[in-house]
Amino acid sequence: PETVADFWQMVAVSGARPSSRWSLEDETCPMFWPEVEGSVQEYQKVSVELAGSQDLKSLIVRTLKVAETGTTPRVLKQFHLDTWTQSSTVPFSCDLVLKALQHVDHWQSRTDSKTVIVQCRDGCRASGLFCASAIVCEQLKLEQELDVFRTVRTIRASRPQFIVDSKSQKK
Repeated sequence: PETVADFWQMVAVSGARPSSRWSLEDETCPMFWPEVEGSVQEYQKVSVELAGSQDLKSLIVRTLKVAETGTTPRVLKQFHLDTWTQSSTVPFSCDLVLKALQHVDHWQSRTDSKTVIVQCRDGCRASGLFCASAIVCEQLKLEQELDVFRTVRTIRASRPQFIVDSKSQKK
């Protein structure tokens, strides 16, 4: 419970607007946002309201209102790629990853915050793939070229656990 409250406190003070979650729900990683539209959950000094939810076939987009006690709520979007199983090292479709990145990018361009919070079940595997994919897509936009291996090597230099050494993730 303290970890969940700490997470929402970080969200509240970071100014982040988009959040990406890349995993299925399971018993070891409980849902930590309200399940019913319009309902509010309190996490110590932070309230979280589920203002809406949209299922876009394998990508769920939740609109959350997050506020510290006594402050105006901030709208946050959670992009949840819910088809990535615990046993697979990659999602079953590269198109889904690109679709999720496009949705995050579109929402981020509409807000004043450039901070994205990325979360996954184990805190590294899916988050690492999201970060590497986002960096490579941004490289392609800005430089019209990309270097996947350099990107992975750079990420691994500071966070070796972020990218699993798996041939299936490099496809």
